[in-house]
Amino acid sequence: MPGGNNTLAVTGNLSLKGVTQTITFPATLEPDGDLVKSRASFQTDRTKWGVNHQSGSVFSNLKDDIIEDMIPI
Repeated sequence: MPGGNNTLAVTGNLSLKGVTQTITFPATLEPDGDLVKSRASFQTDRTKWGVNHQSGSVFSNLKDDIIEDMIPI
């Protein structure tokens, strides 16, 4: 990419289970001939969308049955 910086912040709406939240995440642009491809990988907190099943931050009595709140996208 011109200038050598091929990373940018992408902002958009993510909807899960009928709940929409605005998120921002880093993405990388990759030139491919006349095209530009983008690639992104990030994590987000599922409880912000009300996905609370076995969340240690929501239910304090779960002990070993906790499911991580941060999910990869």
